[in-house]
Amino acid sequence: MRSEKRKKNILKLWPESEIQPEKTAEHSAIVSEEKKSMEAKIKQVMSKLTDHQRELIHLKYSEGFQNNEIAEMLNIDVASVRTLLYRSLKKGAEVVSIMI
Repeated sequence: MRSEKRKKNILKLWPESEIQPEKTAEHSAIVSEEKKSMEAKIKQVMSKLTDHQRELIHLKYSEGFQNNEIAEMLNIDVASVRTLLYRSLKKGAEVVSIMI
């Protein structure tokens, strides 16, 4: 109930046009291009990882599995999952830093 009152008070302070950007054709085109660019960068980074690293990242971040579930699926211990995820993300970050 309090959150509803807060939302109403915030909306009174700022006109809705300032809260939500206009959805023009130009804005939609920009958002679409940014999304395509980001997808291309992600594919480029993922291509630098091993199959095993890609599989771990997919299971964790695309499928939403917990580390213990991934460990069971891949028949490895949870500590190994954490270590492999850390190394995979670190390698991905290194690739991104080279791209910039």
